[in-house]
Amino acid sequence: MENITFKEWELVAHSLGIQLLNAKQSTRKKDKELPIEFYRNYYNYSNSDNKLPKKFKELLDNELIQLFDTRGLYCFCITDKGIKLFRDYFHKNVTLKYKKPSASKQRYQDFVYCDYGFGYDEYLGIVLPKLEYAKYPDSGMRYISKKYDSVKGEYRKTQKEAKKSYKEALYAFKRRVKSSINTL
Repeated sequence: MENITFKEWELVAHSLGIQLLNAKQSTRKKDKELPIEFYRNYYNYSNSDNKLPKKFKELLDNELIQLFDTRGLYCFCITDKGIKLFRDYFHKNVTLKYKKPSASKQRYQDFVYCDYGFGYDEYLGIVLPKLEYAKYPDSGMRYISKKYDSVKGEYRKTQKEAKKSYKEALYAFKRRVKSSINTL
């Protein structure tokens, strides 16, 4: 199929509802993937002298398209062989040039594309601690775990110090749990 030009592959792609040039130039993952089933499979062409256009002859000779006539219009549909060869062409010339994002970037892209309605931490299943301010303004703040009731940091003047105190309390709690499991 080396004798089929890019313009002819664009006709095949257009018939299947794919924008080949856009897919080739795009940097987005969703443009680099073909659907399992194409939503359309036809191409209408009409001209005044009712001659078969030259650009379709190569595709017809290679049995990539099938010609039929509807109300005086030339209509082409892509054959099963044509769809298979187009998928191969697309994979070699479009998809292989796409660099797949890392697992963490892919996970974040999945979060962005889904309509979850919560924060990224909740999407991942992470339970963040709650920041609690003291009754008196000069007493400071502390972090309290939403997951473990007994884990509470001490009141500190800055958020950084409060976070450090919370982490120490959390690690101490996890050590106690681990040691109690080991003694069983």
